[in-house]
Amino acid sequence: MHKNYFFYRVFRRLDAYFACMLNVLYFFVYALPWLKLNSVFTGFFSISFGYQSILVNSKNVFIKVAFSKKSTIKNEYSNYLSLINTLPYLTEILPSYRMLDGWFASALICERMTKVKSSEALSPAIFIQERLGRSAALDRRLSLIDCPQITAGLNSLAEEFGKSVADQLTIIAKNFLLSPNYELGAAHGDFHSRNIMKDIFGHPKIIDLDCVRLKAVREFDPLYFALEQVWSISNDDWVESLANCFDGFQDDVVSCLESFGVKWSGDLGTAFFLDRLGQDTINYNIVYSKHKLRRLVDAALEMK
Repeated sequence: MHKNYFFYRVFRRLDAYFACMLNVLYFFVYALPWLKLNSVFTGFFSISFGYQSILVNSKNVFIKVAFSKKSTIKNEYSNYLSLINTLPYLTEILPSYRMLDGWFASALICERMTKVKSSEALSPAIFIQERLGRSAALDRRLSLIDCPQITAGLNSLAEEFGKSVADQLTIIAKNFLLSPNYELGAAHGDFHSRNIMKDIFGHPKIIDLDCVRLKAVREFDPLYFALEQVWSISNDDWVESLANCFDGFQDDVVSCLESFGVKWSGDLGTAFFLDRLGQDTINYNIVYSKHKLRRLVDAALEMK
């Protein structure tokens, strides 16, 4: 078994290597001449890899070029249009996007911006959340039918831990959604410091809009931001960081949440857990192992 696992890992690495080489070849042989032909950018540039896409940084523009049908750039552009059409005042915090489609090529193009350091991200994050908060409704509640991400998270846990566990967590999620302990409104869905940028005038902008929702629990954004701030230092991911919150060992998360005017609670943590698990499954086909989730599931069940 050990020998077979070794060869499996070698095969996976070789497969990933050849896939990377094919994507680079596609970019330089086809996508790059296509972009140049459409006068998208000129001069020097650098490339890196995003989710199912190649990222191009040039002097004046930033470009995401899809190299797979799994790429989320079209969904990101659709969400961008929904935001500016439904909530036009959000143009203040959104980059200027345009979509370019061609034969076997798609590219999302926006203005060139600069990254915000993680240590300096809290202030612009609060500013962005305040703008998103203008859409908030305090007198309306969500149900599970309105939350496909939470439902997907529950379904994943039912497969790994059994129906009894999923049923108990369903009760916690439903009680939270019925409670007055959250705001309903626009949420980014992947709100962390790496998605906060500044334009050439120093104004904060939020990018990576593929997880945006117009009707969501707004407190999920600040919680994810707070968790990311911690794990960017500790190297623990959101699962471990959130489990630490349940165990009372994450004062930095609680303090960061308070900066947004959000109070930590176990039911908020449980609902966020289910939502994030489902979002990762729906958007990115990420599957977490039973071993990975065990501590967090046990902590959430104690909320019942």
